[in-house]
Formats: sequence, C-alpha cells, structure tokens
Amino acid sequence: MSIILSLLWGGLSKFIGAAFTFFTTKPGVYVGIALLVIAAFWYTDHRAYNRGVAVTVAAQRAQDLKDIAESYKLGIARQASLDKNIETVAFKAGEAKGKAEAVTVTIIKKVPTYVSVETDRAFPVPCGLVRLHDAGALGVSPENISLPAGLTDDKACPVEDSLLATLIVENYGLYHTAEAQIAGLQDLARTLKAAIENNTANSR
Repeated sequence: MSIILSLLWGGLSKFIGAAFTFFTTKPGVYVGIALLVIAAFWYTDHRAYNRGVAVTVAAQRAQDLKDIAESYKLGIARQASLDKNIETVAFKAGEAKGKAEAVTVTIIKKVPTYVSVETDRAFPVPCGLVRLHDAGALGVSPENISLPAGLTDDKACPVEDSLLATLIVENYGLYHTAEAQIAGLQDLARTLKAAIENNTANSR
C-alpha cells in the first residue's frame, strides 16, 4: 500500500513540477493568463446568471402577487356590483308587491260603496255561482263542491254579494302579488345570468 502511495505521490510531484516549469516559461505564462481570464469570465458569468435568475424569479413573484391583488380587487368590484344589482331587483320586486297589495286593500275598502246592503238584499247570490266560485278557488270540478242541505244551484245561498265581491278582489290581488314576485325572480335570474356570463368572459 505504501509503495502505491509513494508512486502516486511521486507522479503527482512530477506533474506539479512540470506544470510549474511550464507556466513559468513564456508560452506557459500566456496559457496561464488565458486560463485565468477564462476562469474569471466563467466565475463572473456564473454569478451574473445566478443573479439574473434570482431577479427574474423575484420579478415573476412580484407580478404574480400583483395579478392576484388585481384579480381580488376586480372580484370585490364585481361582487359589489352584483350585490347592488340584486338589491335594486329586490327593491323593485318588493315595491311592485307592496303596490299590488295596497291596491287590493283599497278596492276591498270600496266594496260597500259599490255593493251596498240594499244590493245584498235585492240580489241574492245563487248557489250555482257559489259552487263555481269555490270549484275555481280549489281547482276541482263543480260536482265535487257540496251545497248546504236543502239548497240547489238555482236557489239563493246564504252568501252576500258584497262578500263575494270581496273574495273575488282578494283572489285577483293574490294573482297580482304573485305576478310581481315572479317578475322579481325573473329579473334576479337575468341579473345572475349576466354576472355569470361576464365572469366567464373575463376569465378567458
């Protein structure tokens, strides 16, 4: 083992000596200078490369953070706009519903003016009309509506004209109220659809 180490050390010493001799001569000096220049160039280039990578990565990260912030800001603006539109739609629907209910109440208050007590006495309501009204309200066939015992369709029912008028006005009022609610839901659906389409278009 010591012989091998001695041989290696001897070979290494000769190589170092030959290299020293070579680099101290005129051609070797030039070669040494050239190698030093190449080494310096490589070292500088490598540092510049690493710096360029670091700067590029930092710039990309900064841009990513900026894009995230802009996206978040845009998302907040879109949500605020959507909330405002929904609030507008809801207010419009509520206003229409309230108006329908108010008109219904106003008309009902005027029933005694147009259908007086004297009218109730002079024009009894036939049971056939009451049967049709109840069938329509319940959504069934008139045959499924029973009359009070001893009464037929052509007989007067114990229902006053003013009461029947009130029921009819209330039923139409419910229709107009439901109509306002449906219109509000349709506006809401259109508002949400427009918001979804806008988000989809901006995300492409």
